[in-house]
Amino acid sequence: MVMIINEEEGKELLTMGECIDLMEDVFREIGRGNGVNRPRLRYSCPTPDPKAKYFANIHAGALPKYGVAALRLNSRLAEEKDDETRRVEFQHPTRRYWGHFLVYSLETAELLGIIVDGTISPLRVGATSGAAVRLLARPDSRVAGLFGTGHQAELHARALADALPLQRMRVYSPSRAHREEFCARFGDELGIPVVAAAEPADVVKGSDVICCATNSSGPVFDGNDLEPGQTVVSIVNSDVVFERHEVDRETFRRSDLIVVNDRESVHANRQKELLDPIEAGETSWERVVELGEVVNGTAAGRRKASDIIYYKNNSGMAIQFAAMGKAVLDKARETGIGRDLPGEWFSADLEPWFARGYSPAS
Repeated sequence: MVMIINEEEGKELLTMGECIDLMEDVFREIGRGNGVNRPRLRYSCPTPDPKAKYFANIHAGALPKYGVAALRLNSRLAEEKDDETRRVEFQHPTRRYWGHFLVYSLETAELLGIIVDGTISPLRVGATSGAAVRLLARPDSRVAGLFGTGHQAELHARALADALPLQRMRVYSPSRAHREEFCARFGDELGIPVVAAAEPADVVKGSDVICCATNSSGPVFDGNDLEPGQTVVSIVNSDVVFERHEVDRETFRRSDLIVVNDRESVHANRQKELLDPIEAGETSWERVVELGEVVNGTAAGRRKASDIIYYKNNSGMAIQFAAMGKAVLDKARETGIGRDLPGEWFSADLEPWFARGYSPAS
C-alpha cells in the first residue's frame, strides 16, 4: 500500500523540537558519508504571462539509516518585483501550492508514501536553521533579531526559540502592519517580548542571532552594523533561476566562519552569493565548512566568543526529505492519519516476465 498524506494531515504530525533533532541527525549522517544527496535541480522557462516564470524544484537522495530514498518536486510560478523592495513573489493562479515528495523503501524499492509538503518543506528549513544555531551560536545567546514576517519567518521564530534560551526577539518587515501583527501574535506564542523594529539596524544592534527569512532579492541589513560574537542566518539562495541574497558583501568580509549545508550545491547551482566574494578575494574557501562537518566535529564551529559566524542555509537536500518522510509516515501510521492506496496503482506487474525467465528493468 502507498500512504497519501495531504497538507492538513501532515502539518501537525511533527513538532519543531523533533524536527531540529532530526535535522541534526541528518547532517551527522551525511557528514559521515552515510547517504546519497544530489545537488538540487532547478529550472525555469517562460509562461504566457511575460512577467512570470515557471520553475521546478527537484531533490533526489537516500539515507540508509532511515531505510528510504526520497524524490521531491514542486511546481510553481514566480515573478521578481522591484518597486519599494526587490523581491520574489510567487504566483498561485489556482490558489493552491503544488509540491510533494515521494518516499521509497531501500529494502524493496517500492513506493511507501506521497506527502504534500506545503508545511513540511518550510518546517525542515526552519528546523535545519535551528540545528545550526544550536551548534554555532554562543551558549549565552538571549536576543534574536528576525527579518521577515511570512511563513518561513514564523517557522524560524519557533526554531530559534526552541534551539536557544531566548528572552527577547526583535522583528523587522518593510510592512509596519505585518511586523506589528507578527509581534503581537508571537509574543503570546513564545512567551517572551517580541518587539517590532522601526529600522533594519534596530534588529542587528544587540542581537546575539540575526535570522533572515524573507522573500527579498537584496540585502536586508548593512553588514557594517554587525557586532562581535553574532551569528547570522540566511535562507534565500542565488542560483540559476534567480540571483538573490539577503546579506551584503560586508557580511562575508566580516565573517570569521561561513557554514553551508552543501559545498557541491554552491558550484552545481552557481550560487553567486558565495562564489562572487570568494572570486573577489573578500573571503575564501578556507573559511567555509559544511554543517555536517561541524555536527561531527571534523570542522570547528565557533572558536571564540567574539567570532562572527554566517550560516548559509544554502540548499534544500533530499536527505532532509527522506528523514522527514520516514518520520511522518511512521507517525501517521501510529495516529491513524492518512489514507492507503493500492501499490498496484503506482507500479507495473512484472510477473509475466519472471515466468518466462527474465528479470527486466521495467
